[in-house]
Parts: sequence; C-alpha cells; structure tokens
Amino acid sequence: MDHLLMDWESDYKNTELTTSLMRSAHSLKGSANTVGFPEMGLIAHNMEDIIEQVRDGKLGVSLELVDILFEGLDTYADVYLNDSLLLRADNMFRRWEVNHWR
Repeated sequence: MDHLLMDWESDYKNTELTTSLMRSAHSLKGSANTVGFPEMGLIAHNMEDIIEQVRDGKLGVSLELVDILFEGLDTYADVYLNDSLLLRADNMFRRWEVNHWR
C-alpha cells in the first residue's frame, strides 16, 4: 500500500489510484479484524475514511494528510510486530508452564 500512497500523493485526482488505495485500506481493515487484531483494523478504518473524504471532495490533500497516512501504515506494521511478539512470548510462557508446573 505504501507504493500506492506515494503515487497518490502526486496524483490524488486519479480516481483509479484513489479507488485502489481505498481497496487496499479496506483489505487491511478486513484482514486485521478477521484474524483478531482490532487495533490494526481501527487504524486501517481511519485511513480508509480519510481517503474516502478526499475522494468525495470533503477533504483536501496536503503534505500533513499524506504524512498521517504514512504514519498510519507505520503504526499498523508496528502493532502487528508488537502483537506478534507478545503472542509468541505468551505461547512460549504457556509451553513452559505446561512443561514445568504440571
């Protein structure tokens, strides 16, 4: 999605590009919610809403807006990595408990 966002930054009036970007955000949202990462789903949902408002002419594109979308992507990835590490650590400790406390 980051390459789409970079292209969109310079060509935000391109409806095909805007639609592709919205679909990507929508897919990220659905995927995150499906696998149980609601925090990630919320980030993607907010990104999708911003892109939709630009598409509908309710919000203008600015450097700040594009930066917020890029920050959203970075945060999405960070949440994934941190949650994955937390889950892995939790599983590790559960295995240890099973092997050592029973």
